[in-house]
Formats: sequence, structure tokens, C-alpha cells
Amino acid sequence: MRSQLRPNSCEVKVDDAWRLENLEEVIKRYRLAMKRCPECHGTMTLYCGYVSGAQPFLMHNRSHTGCSLKPDTYSGTPSPHPRAVS
Repeated sequence: MRSQLRPNSCEVKVDDAWRLENLEEVIKRYRLAMKRCPECHGTMTLYCGYVSGAQPFLMHNRSHTGCSLKPDTYSGTPSPHPRAVS
């Protein structure tokens, strides 16, 4: 099951380098780029509302207990995602 995350930014891979971008820029310019969590570096998927007024959001592709940006599963000890992307 995917875990929902609602930060205002994520990292996107642009020209073989990771860049921190706000969610609005990701939607406008980097919709197809690979995305990862800025804290644990796990891969993420961007979901954009196709219904008027719906808020865009990010989700980890696979949840884990070491990311504080996902408080309902966070263990209290930060750690890289087991499938972190570099």
C-alpha cells in the first residue's frame, strides 16, 4: 500500500542531478521527471487532481518507518529508504 505525503516540495532528477523543487514547479515543468522524497530518498509519485479544486499530492511508492514526513508510520529514528534512489 502506498503512503500519502503532502509536503510542498520534492526532489526531481534533472540532467542527472537531484534538485529540490516546489510542488507547483514539479507540476508545471517536471511532471515526467523521476521524483524522490527529500528526506528518505524513496521514490515518489505525483498525483494531480483532475477535479476542480482538488489538491495535488505526493505518495511514497513504498512506505517505510524511517521517514518523518510520514508521521503515521515513522518509528522516531530517521533512516534512508531501503530502496533509496541516487
